[in-house]
Amino acid sequence: MVNTPDWLLDSFPFAVLILDGQHYVQRSNQEARRFFGNQADKGSHFAQRLNAGQHRLPSPEAGSNGWVVDVVEAPDKHWLYIFREDAQVAWVSEDTERMAFEDPLTGLPNWNILAQFVDHSCSQAQRYSRSSALLRVDLDHLRHVNLELGRSAGDEVLIQAAQRLQNNVRSSDIVGRLEGDSFLVLLTELTNDRGGNARGGDSGHLPVRGRAAVVANRLIAAFRQPFAVADAQIKCSASIGVAVCPEDARLANEWMETAEMALVQAKEKGGDSCELYAEALKQSHQLKKDRHAALEEALRNNQLQFRWLPAMGPEALEHYWPEWPEQTMAGPEVLDLVDSAGLHGLWAKWEKAYLESHKGEATRLAPLASAWLNPGVDTAFLLESGWLWEVDEGLLHHRYRLESLLHLQEKGLNWVLKCGHRGLQSLAVLGKLQPKMLKVPIPAKPSLEHIRLLTATACVAEAFKVEFLVSLPKDAEPPLVAKLNPRWLVRTP
Repeated sequence: MVNTPDWLLDSFPFAVLILDGQHYVQRSNQEARRFFGNQADKGSHFAQRLNAGQHRLPSPEAGSNGWVVDVVEAPDKHWLYIFREDAQVAWVSEDTERMAFEDPLTGLPNWNILAQFVDHSCSQAQRYSRSSALLRVDLDHLRHVNLELGRSAGDEVLIQAAQRLQNNVRSSDIVGRLEGDSFLVLLTELTNDRGGNARGGDSGHLPVRGRAAVVANRLIAAFRQPFAVADAQIKCSASIGVAVCPEDARLANEWMETAEMALVQAKEKGGDSCELYAEALKQSHQLKKDRHAALEEALRNNQLQFRWLPAMGPEALEHYWPEWPEQTMAGPEVLDLVDSAGLHGLWAKWEKAYLESHKGEATRLAPLASAWLNPGVDTAFLLESGWLWEVDEGLLHHRYRLESLLHLQEKGLNWVLKCGHRGLQSLAVLGKLQPKMLKVPIPAKPSLEHIRLLTATACVAEAFKVEFLVSLPKDAEPPLVAKLNPRWLVRTP
């Protein structure tokens, strides 16, 4: 389909988009360009992602036909989207549209519609030299509000936060909620803004970044005022990251990423501040992208090695220094690269091959990374017999990861439930799941309470007919071993 002649694509009566693996447009036909406009131009980022299969999307306009979308994943890592109108997929009601595009708590636009605004603004900024700015806004202490005063108090803070954001920008700007305590503010057409309105008051003589900073600092000041919730005065400041298009980024996804990086910088400085995506951040961003590319190439070409000692599963990364051509860094840094670049599947395949090649030195009991239980990650490789994958008990508090683990268990996953030093925290976990083994680490000098907790946890495991494994430290002394029940399995890393 990628090599189909243009005249044949244009003869299709339906809108056709051919996207690469990152969802950038490679090809489109006349019908797609008519309907999607700039979003169908070659090189544009198509924000809406759909899984392979057929989807039915109602029209956002009353009285208009809806769409049937056929999505095909091509073997060459391309995606084929075919859109065709269908009168039976009708616009249902204003409530349906509101649920699709509006955050139910604050009434602000959600990401479904924000993505389209960001894409459009990015295109306009480049085509007509109209600079725009993205402000990523996170509340600093909402988690403490939820813990101390309850979820309802936190929801009220979010509602008031949305109002403060709207009250401190121009009516032409867009305020939306991403998720949780995260908001997005899109400041449009900063280049042509001369003086702003009564609420804005931005000087027309400031450079674009300066105007964006004025708005960001005004929002910071607004959030320093306490929130009135019931009879309480709640302090909940904000952190803001600012990025400008096209000065800082020329693609919508890069624009979001640069704003996110600036936000992280603001948070690292303690919050209650704004940070602009500046030259230093730009260099750091490019360095990280180069490292992503180098790590991906090293994994594909099997060039990754470890200094000093052979690897023994992902936990080895906490102690050893991986290296590949012209790159050496600490294990946690590599894990951060794997996570931020989305290389979990490639990393897992390389890791298993590495462990297979070091059978005499490595163990087949390996920790299972949390990201491998994320929805949409291909984890079929985990089902190979002979492997035991350690699952940290903390991962199971995440509903989607718990569902993923249940699905893998039904398919034949062999796994071990790893507890903390305090033993099993939730008996309900063993009621829902059937691990092969329960693993509990023990400190080098355990107290009497530790031994009692081990005994209690072992009794729970025995009641559920699950093997019990005690993980001893490397420097465990013989008297410690003598305290353990001889029926328990004992392993020293």
